[in-house]
Amino acid sequence: MRSIKMIEKTLFRGALMGLLLTFAGALSAEEAAEPTPADDLQVTEADSLQELLDNVRDRRVVESQAHREREQRFAQDKANQQRMLQEAEAERRREEQRSDRLETTFDENELRIGDLQEQLDRRLGSLKELFGVLQQVAGDTRGLFEGSIITAQYPGRGEWLGEFAKKMGTSSQLATIDEMETLWFELQREMTESGKVVRFPGTVTMLNGETVETDIVRVGAYALVANGEYVNFRPGDDGQMVELVRKKRRRRPPTLVLLCDISGSMSRYSRMFMHFAHALSSRGQTVHSFVFGTRLTNITHWLAERDVDKALARVADEVEDWDGGTRIADCLKRFNVEWGRRVLSGRAVAILLSDGLERDSESDLDFQMERLKRSVDHLIWLNPMLRYSGFEPRALGIRTMLPHVDRFLPAHNIASLTELGELLRNGTHLHQRVAA
Repeated sequence: MRSIKMIEKTLFRGALMGLLLTFAGALSAEEAAEPTPADDLQVTEADSLQELLDNVRDRRVVESQAHREREQRFAQDKANQQRMLQEAEAERRREEQRSDRLETTFDENELRIGDLQEQLDRRLGSLKELFGVLQQVAGDTRGLFEGSIITAQYPGRGEWLGEFAKKMGTSSQLATIDEMETLWFELQREMTESGKVVRFPGTVTMLNGETVETDIVRVGAYALVANGEYVNFRPGDDGQMVELVRKKRRRRPPTLVLLCDISGSMSRYSRMFMHFAHALSSRGQTVHSFVFGTRLTNITHWLAERDVDKALARVADEVEDWDGGTRIADCLKRFNVEWGRRVLSGRAVAILLSDGLERDSESDLDFQMERLKRSVDHLIWLNPMLRYSGFEPRALGIRTMLPHVDRFLPAHNIASLTELGELLRNGTHLHQRVAA
């Protein structure tokens, strides 16, 4: 009997040590995860194996003080959550009641607004159409003012009209007498100023970005001039006056009309002049070439041949009065009547190569020269007799022709034709009248 009790006591101690070791290992792992004070543990003792077994089953071997505190906090939080839930439900009921009151008020206000709108429409009567017209006129006038150069002198007119048109677009605001009078004044001022030429100070933006304060001359509603140059008004919010971009004027060479005397006295010079005429025709400028002795012949299409020798050979074969007599007046008359309007359109320069020795003393040479001069911008007479330093216009034909020409130049050698070519190429002093 005694031995049995010893065995039970030994088994009890061994089981107790095993449980202690097991829980010690668990506590070590728990301390590694979350540090806990050592004095926070409470060990529940057991007097028998059955009591130990019951404690293990109920997990009451080791109780933690922190665990008990967590349970207490959870219980408190649960109570708080219940209280918060009740408060939230109470708040929801209050808001639902408030929503019902607001919905009722909204319906009542909507009905009241409808009644007031109907009452307003009855009281406005025909004035409602007037305010609609005011809104349309204000909007149209604002667009007119924004694009008008008169706004350069009176800036800011469109802003007021924009606000006025917006006001007329609402049903809750009405136009005042002052506003309607201001609209009428602005319309009347636009009409009045469009018929005036006035000067006012302004700022012009140059092409390089600089701004210049200067006087602006406004010609009605049509043009702005600053420092003698037109400026452009840029519509919009900025309303700037900007220097105009000007394209460089392209100089187009004038049409050349060559009239070459091929009479016997001009034979040696006319052949040289034919080479000059062919060179002018080959450079792309519009050139009409004629030769005359006793009759007028158009040789323009023959000089279009690129080979100068072939071209001059064709001219020599086709022209019948080469090295013959001279009838300057008759040939000029035929040119004025048959060819003048066809070849002298636009800017034209006529070059006449002749010695001026007219055979017919009773011809209308003066009239034909005057008519030719009126048909061209510039009339140049090339006379080989100017090679003489003591030349004087004694012949009747020369005295008759000379008052009608702009330039009286020699044409007896290559140097004189070279000077003529430079004069035609530059054109700087072409319109200065110089006659011997």
